[in-house]
Amino acid sequence: MNIHRLVSRHSTESRRRRRLRIGAWSAGLLVGGVTVWTADHFFYYSTLERNLRTVVNAVIVGLDYRFNFNSENAEHIDKLHERSAKRILQTCIKNGGLYIKFGQQIASLNGVSPPEYSRAFRVLYDDAPSVPYSDVRSIICKDFKVSDPSELFAEFSKDALASASIAQVHRARLKDGTSVAVKVQKPAISNQIGWDLFTFRTVLTVFGWAFDLPLTFSSQYVEKHTLQETDFLNEARNCKEAAKLLEENPVVADRAYIPKVFDDFTSGRVLTMEWIDGIRFGDLLEHKDEFPVAEIMETVVDVFSDQIFRTGFVHADPHQGNILIRKNPEDPKRNQVVLLDHGLYIRCSEKFRHEYALLWKSLFLRDTETLVEIGKAWGIQDIDIFASSTLQRQWKDETPISEKSTAAEIFEFQKKAQSRVRTFLSNTDLLPRELIYIGRNLNIVRSNNKFLGSPVNRINMIANWAVKQLGTDWKDWARSPSANHSNMTFQEPSMFDIVQQMMFVVRSRFNYWTFQAGLFLSSVTFQVVDLWRGFNRLFFGKQVAGFEEILDSQMRASMKQQYGVTVDEDAFDVQ
Repeated sequence: MNIHRLVSRHSTESRRRRRLRIGAWSAGLLVGGVTVWTADHFFYYSTLERNLRTVVNAVIVGLDYRFNFNSENAEHIDKLHERSAKRILQTCIKNGGLYIKFGQQIASLNGVSPPEYSRAFRVLYDDAPSVPYSDVRSIICKDFKVSDPSELFAEFSKDALASASIAQVHRARLKDGTSVAVKVQKPAISNQIGWDLFTFRTVLTVFGWAFDLPLTFSSQYVEKHTLQETDFLNEARNCKEAAKLLEENPVVADRAYIPKVFDDFTSGRVLTMEWIDGIRFGDLLEHKDEFPVAEIMETVVDVFSDQIFRTGFVHADPHQGNILIRKNPEDPKRNQVVLLDHGLYIRCSEKFRHEYALLWKSLFLRDTETLVEIGKAWGIQDIDIFASSTLQRQWKDETPISEKSTAAEIFEFQKKAQSRVRTFLSNTDLLPRELIYIGRNLNIVRSNNKFLGSPVNRINMIANWAVKQLGTDWKDWARSPSANHSNMTFQEPSMFDIVQQMMFVVRSRFNYWTFQAGLFLSSVTFQVVDLWRGFNRLFFGKQVAGFEEILDSQMRASMKQQYGVTVDEDAFDVQ
């Protein structure tokens, strides 16, 4: 009896001690959790919470695609895309900051990502919420070691004029009366960026696994430029270099302008620039009597083509919000385009610029041999996809999907498209990283032209700039390496040498004039479309699709016919 009592008492004591240990552990975990949350929320701008949210949702989306993107679920693929897009969008919105920029990158993949994504992520192009003036004041005071912004500025507006994912802009006036725009970085960015970029890399890895695609090849390049974009001293340097290069070319020097930087009022998180009064590009159609849209758009295409093919220092985010229009202050009869937001620039080597110019020339000549050569050097196996993405119109007709195709058959076409993209990215070590942001620049310029009603033949203009980059070296027009006459010696030329040189001359001139004929035919087509639009508008009051809209419709039809992918009407647009 005593033994049973002792055992019972020992068992009771053990249970009590176990409950105490569990209670202590629970209390410790609770206190630890609250402490971590408090520190993360109040001192680290919810960095841990944001990235945990991202990883969890990325894994959920990745697993959803991994197990549900298959032929058995072909009837419900649209719903899979929709719920995944919503989940990622909500993650970006809740996290804010750089995640808005990441979401905009997803939105810029319009025409590549499913239409459910482009529809969902379009909201991220709206203005981001601004931070309170107290945060702005704190950053200015800390960076310039002053007690109040009034020590630097005669006036400083407490209300932000514009707000984006990384920074917001305030209007101010210097002590000498100069009006300036002050761009102030949001306080959370410096604390969040390291973890955000790490999580971005992790998400790319998860999605690469889910879709069986090599998506991480671009992460290091994108991270590098994202970090540069958050350094406003770097942006100040970009402004000065871009302005200097712009002034070097008389073709664009007076037609475009980059505001000057005030170095004494600029730091890593504060950028002070000349204030410019002008019309926003998005409002241009309301002022077309004062500013001819064709002239303005021609300047926009010329400026960015000059950057791509001549200077190699390229603005990678020329969307509507980063362009103003004004009268040239030195000659009010002339119009001038003002370029803003110079945080995101890329540098293109002379070798890349030359090869990219050759690419454009070869696209117009339909010179498959040279295209394959360039593709091989860049690790690109599928030239057709590359050609279509460069021109942003269909390059080659392919066997279409039947209108009566079943959902399972359409799914197989989409799997085939996935396989083609995998082949396209089969050697990412050779792929020039510049193409990531060059493609973005070209797509935004195309979108801007479409927004204005396609007033200029953008493709012809870019092709002409490509030819300017090639210069007067006829070897670039001969196509045949054996026709390289530069290797001829001073020995007496043989009959074979003479014939070879004659063939070189004939071939290079023929290709050059074939190229010019292609440009001429494209110009005729453009003018016919423009005249037809004007005729319908004048006599019937009808709005007829412009040149860019026709190219877009061809691309949408091509994607529907070849891959069973339905693309929204404005899927290729970036505002």
